[in-house]
Amino acid sequence: MMSKHSLFLISSRQGFFQDADRAVANTGPGSSVRIGGRAAFSNGATAPAGLEAIRSGNANVILLDLDSGIAEAFKALESLANASPDACVLAASATHDPDLILRAVRAGAADFLALPLDSAALTEALSRTTRKASVESTSTIPRGRVMSFISAKGGCGATSVAVNLAITLSRAQTAEARPVILLDLDSPGGDAAAMLKLEPTYSLADIAANIHRLDMDLLNSMALRHDSGLMCLAAAGEGAKPGRLEPGQMATIVAFLQEHFDVVLAGGGLGDVEMAAVNLAHMVHVVSTLDFLSLKRAQGIIVRLREFGVTGDALRVVVNKLDKHSELTSRDARQALDAPVVWSIPYDQRVADRAVNEGLPYTALGRNRLQAAFDEYATLLGGELQSTDTSNGVSRLFRRLVPGRAGMPA
Repeated sequence: MMSKHSLFLISSRQGFFQDADRAVANTGPGSSVRIGGRAAFSNGATAPAGLEAIRSGNANVILLDLDSGIAEAFKALESLANASPDACVLAASATHDPDLILRAVRAGAADFLALPLDSAALTEALSRTTRKASVESTSTIPRGRVMSFISAKGGCGATSVAVNLAITLSRAQTAEARPVILLDLDSPGGDAAAMLKLEPTYSLADIAANIHRLDMDLLNSMALRHDSGLMCLAAAGEGAKPGRLEPGQMATIVAFLQEHFDVVLAGGGLGDVEMAAVNLAHMVHVVSTLDFLSLKRAQGIIVRLREFGVTGDALRVVVNKLDKHSELTSRDARQALDAPVVWSIPYDQRVADRAVNEGLPYTALGRNRLQAAFDEYATLLGGELQSTDTSNGVSRLFRRLVPGRAGMPA
């Protein structure tokens, strides 16, 4: 009978095979991890050999050595992903470059391991992939939507937009809908919690420090709760244990939240940690104002997002602080950015200042133009969701995307 985790190794380096043998041996007596086969790049048939090992039952996980040669390794990785999308492939490298990690995930790797292999890290990666496969195979409920809001530059208001939309969506929830959770990605010391008059005790860094036991009990003990029903995770740098998250930790957190919530990502940039979250988003909103510098910065961000695979309906522009007296228009922004302007939020400095000064969302300030704009976009999102194709339970816009490639259909 095959062990719970049987690895098929692909490398051209004898040292990698020896390293894997050592790591598996150190998982301890009675371990459920074993090595079920190996192949060298030099034989020219590594991907087919790995697939055959999976199909025959000799292995259920492929461990691929990227350091055998980037070109050959990625060719094998893409071949495996194309031939068998459900095959579990772990990529390994001594290079911890974030771009390499993201490239491996986008090419189809289920996880990334550092070389030399650490037994505990190997066991945890295997456990994560098993949990993920179990959830995806047994759950009949579509996963939650993930919406990201990134500022073209400081002052464009991405955090304010994300906070107020999250509140609007949370207040509009029906009994059948998912609750909403807000993640502040502006580390260190983001403003999302302060905008809601909430005092963080814990932050995303605390969740990351306890990632090995992440469940709803842990989340409920560390998340902030607003009286609207919205839950919020403060930015790393707030709370009791400020610290930096790793990309893998961020991706794990967002993937877990997506099983239970609609997720709104507030702020952040294009760094490796933030992109680990944005990479899972169904929609990425670039928030800009109608001035030359903001649009120029937005243009650069959109170019980078498209390089990350964010395309089509997933890539959206939000024009904030729209002043009817502005020299530029939303049409100018659409032409300059070559992306749809899906939402324009009017300029109302009095209401905006009061919201910030009093720590209140727009919806708590009586009827106002800003809240009307948020209600309109929330209704649009709800209408898009209700236009779902009943055959698969997920709308065209919010259908499950290929992991690591926001905007690319499965």
